[in-house]
Amino acid sequence: MQKSLKVGSWIVDPSLNSMSSEGKTVRLEPKVMGVLLCLAEHPAETLSKEQLFQAVWPNIIVTEDVLKRCIAELRRAFDDDARNPHIIETISKRGYRLLVPVSAPAAVSALPESTVTDSLVVLPFTNMSADPENDFGVSPALLLRGSRTARGKRHALRAMVTARDQIDTLRP
Repeated sequence: MQKSLKVGSWIVDPSLNSMSSEGKTVRLEPKVMGVLLCLAEHPAETLSKEQLFQAVWPNIIVTEDVLKRCIAELRRAFDDDARNPHIIETISKRGYRLLVPVSAPAAVSALPESTVTDSLVVLPFTNMSADPENDFGVSPALLLRGSRTARGKRHALRAMVTARDQIDTLRP
């Protein structure tokens, strides 16, 4: 599986054939994604049409129009203009080059979709009874259903209330 990369302000996800920026997501055909990935592997370098043909359509004869259509689709997705390019530049009689920087995307603060977590919030409670044993208003031991990890293993988490604003966490 190919990893995501950042092309200019766009996050490109090859595994989903999509790219997104500023809340907008665009789906690309697999060969169009292949052309983008080939250009991204050589940022700022001019790639000849032959290099792109060999990388995206190995052992298949395709016309130049197929490549032109892929470049046009990329420009449309990036909202780029062939006459005044900001993302993909045509180098006359030579090929194409990517004008924007390519990098790994910055770490995202959100957890991966495969990670599920449980949360526990303990608020200070007022003891409404005269019994000092109920001073915390909750059971002294709480057992939470654990979260599944990416490998599918289930982990249990046991928390014990030891003081009004403190929780000790124990793993079995």
